Amino acid sequence: MRTVETSITIDAPAQTIWAILDELDAYAEWNKVIPRIAGLTTVGQTLSADIAFTGMPPNPFSPTIMRVVGARELRWFTEVPGEHGYRAEHVFKLSPLGPTQTRLDHSESFEGPLTEMLWPMMDGLGRRDYEQMNLDLKERAEQLARARVRLHPALDGRRDEGPRAGRRYLQCHCDTDPVLVQIEGPVEHTHLCGCSQCWKPQGALLALTAVVASDLHSVTANHDKLSIVDTAANIQRYACSGCGVHMIGLVADPNHHFFGLAFLHPELAGDIAAPRIEWAGFISSLISSGTSPRQLAAVRRALTGTGIEIYDMFSPEIMDLIAWHGVKLRSAEAAKSAARQSGRT
Repeated sequence: MRTVETSITIDAPAQTIWAILDELDAYAEWNKVIPRIAGLTTVGQTLSADIAFTGMPPNPFSPTIMRVVGARELRWFTEVPGEHGYRAEHVFKLSPLGPTQTRLDHSESFEGPLTEMLWPMMDGLGRRDYEQMNLDLKERAEQLARARVRLHPALDGRRDEGPRAGRRYLQCHCDTDPVLVQIEGPVEHTHLCGCSQCWKPQGALLALTAVVASDLHSVTANHDKLSIVDTAANIQRYACSGCGVHMIGLVADPNHHFFGLAFLHPELAGDIAAPRIEWAGFISSLISSGTSPRQLAAVRRALTGTGIEIYDMFSPEIMDLIAWHGVKLRSAEAAKSAARQSGRT
């Protein structure tokens, strides 16, 4: 067996590098060695690709995925059968050196009758091209890791913190006949949300969302312009038919853990600054909304710089409340079942 071994240290999180390696359609944007590769990166799948060493025309090959360990290892093999054939295993292995630095070990091993004939080329030209591919990957990953992202206008510059309590009026973006929602009580659990359901201002990656007790809100103008965005969703978000802004979100199911709460976007209160942002949730869900996985490290870095806690669901406080709500429902159902059994006897 002969092996071309290369390595490089990249100042970017492993997840960012992995996102580049896993986005097959974009390989031509950052490297010349494998300018085309297509297919699905799951174990057992065969890809369609071209490899183009310096000074040589692109050569088609069909690698088969043999190992996928997310954000750690991508491995495929190519096999040419016959007495003059060979088998090659190509490996990208990522080892985190810290939250913002990763070692890439990039190698290709050859075995079979044709190995010795291929080796002089692979040990020279092939090795140099793979080292250049590493440098190209490093440049792309580090650019992405340093990239600036616009999370939400509330974070632009030095954000002010408004009061939680007190009356406020939420207004949609219509120039005429805007929908108005009056809030009479304290706004709680103000957070940034990356889910695909929440309304976001133009150009913002995240929504600014909070809750208020549902009995403390009322629509005071142009109620007829509101309609439910998705009637199947647990939180039924009412949007203005004119501008599309989500004005309020309500839960219809009395057994749901958020029943009795109204969801709102505090920035719609105009001159009243939003309360302190307590946390950011559903960050990974940005990918479902069309954000490239390559950007997620920059998003998390920007949030970390604000001191805002980051979660991929809700905050621990709310997750505890949800879990306890489930226990209460199961306990109540068990008590009902026991009562029914007792009644039968």
